[in-house]
Amino acid sequence: MKKFTKIIFILLGISISIYSYASIRVTKAINKNDQEITKLLNIDKECSNLNTYEKEIICIKSIQDAQLDLIEDTECRGKFINLGSIEVISKNTACCFDRSRITEQALQIYGFQVRHVHLNQTANRGYFNLLIKGSSSHAVTEVLTSRGWL
Repeated sequence: MKKFTKIIFILLGISISIYSYASIRVTKAINKNDQEITKLLNIDKECSNLNTYEKEIICIKSIQDAQLDLIEDTECRGKFINLGSIEVISKNTACCFDRSRITEQALQIYGFQVRHVHLNQTANRGYFNLLIKGSSSHAVTEVLTSRGWL
């Protein structure tokens, strides 16, 4: 019986790991729609010639502000979404995961390295909250500047 329980826990751990990886993985690939969204941000002036940390910060803040101005509503678009899709612009609504992805796309187009960060509340059920529908979560972007990750 001990061996059977151990196998069940191993299979459960592997399943949760695969599910977590597949469900929160965000591609870094840039496509034509991503470039169109970035053009709509209209931040070429602020994001050209990024040869100092101060200019990097101006560019990063400009991208953040521009996407907030471009997409007015903050409602999420629903389940099984295409992150960074032109659909965000069409519906004029985006919550944290869309905004984070649009920010990442723009940052990459202007030469930055980025990391997509998915945060989950773990207070009640620990990491099992990843499996609970409607548990609190948030998406953010980390960007590599000349002085490190921000």
